[in-house]
Amino acid sequence: MKQFLMKWVNVILIVGLIAGYNLILSSRAQAEEVLRLQAELDSANLKLENVMEENEWLKENAALFAAASTSARKDEDTEENQEDTLYTAGTYTGEAQGFGGLVKVAVTVSDREITDITIQSADNEDTAYLTMAVDIIPAILSAQSADVDTISGATFSSTGIKHAVQQALEKAVN
Repeated sequence: MKQFLMKWVNVILIVGLIAGYNLILSSRAQAEEVLRLQAELDSANLKLENVMEENEWLKENAALFAAASTSARKDEDTEENQEDTLYTAGTYTGEAQGFGGLVKVAVTVSDREITDITIQSADNEDTAYLTMAVDIIPAILSAQSADVDTISGATFSSTGIKHAVQQALEKAVN
């Protein structure tokens, strides 16, 4: 009987130890979960503070943004109105020094764009250079400006055409 009581006491002790160990493990798991949730909460609070500060900054600067936006719209409207009538429609001539002499061009414009460019005379220009230089005309028409790169290999002749077009456009500007 004594042995029986000893085994019973041992079983009760072992069951108690196992229950205690499980209780400790549960407590640790709960503590770790609390720490993880606290870290998530701190992170969310930090994000919320950043959003609140940004919102406050936006509220403080809203008037400045609105004024800048209104000013930009007015500038766009002014530019659009100016673009409506850049030139007085017609054909204008200009001349400038090319490689071998004066290059004279005729530039046709509508009220908003350059529509055609023709070389009227280039009597003393070298034919080979002039043939290459005329490639500047499509570039000017595409850019709607004489502010384009010259043609390599025909720099002086293409510069003459470019400057003659610029002179004609200056006459056409409103």
